[in-house]
Amino acid sequence: MSAAGASVVDVRVLGASWIAADRVVMLVNGREVERAAISPAQATRVEKASLRWALPARRHDYHVVVIASGPGPTHPSWAIARPYQPTDITWSPQVFGLTAPIRVDADGDGVYTSAREYARQLVDRYTALPSLLAALAEHDAVVSAHAAELLDERGADLEGAAMRAALASASPSVREGVSAYLSAR
Repeated sequence: MSAAGASVVDVRVLGASWIAADRVVMLVNGREVERAAISPAQATRVEKASLRWALPARRHDYHVVVIASGPGPTHPSWAIARPYQPTDITWSPQVFGLTAPIRVDADGDGVYTSAREYARQLVDRYTALPSLLAALAEHDAVVSAHAAELLDERGADLEGAAMRAALASASPSVREGVSAYLSAR
């Protein structure tokens, strides 16, 4: 989708009457940017919600996913299997439905570029850490997380003194992305 031709996303949450949805969220590059509650009166209707959300204005390509979810049915006619390896003794079934990723060509070049590809291009282009972090500041935290992963794969010391010093003056989105990668690895 070209960002030039679209500024909103229309969301319709549809589902069987015996499946309830109580919330819907919009994610951009995997980060929640919009959230709406679905009223109990609407939750069991076939059309559970009809929403219009603004697409973010960004200079770089991104993807959008919308997820509707709610409590799963507990009656035996529509049972949801329990997890094979439960992590908790309580059971709270959940149902969800989601869109496929909607790719937005925000830079208007006619080609969708993923957050990981932006990160690869920047890591390849900037060999000096301060220059790389400055370039990453123009992107969201997800690109910085991918850049941290790529640097890690190339043997960079992401927890060393040089990285800590460079991150101290980096933008909040860069610090957030690198921190997210370090927490997840």
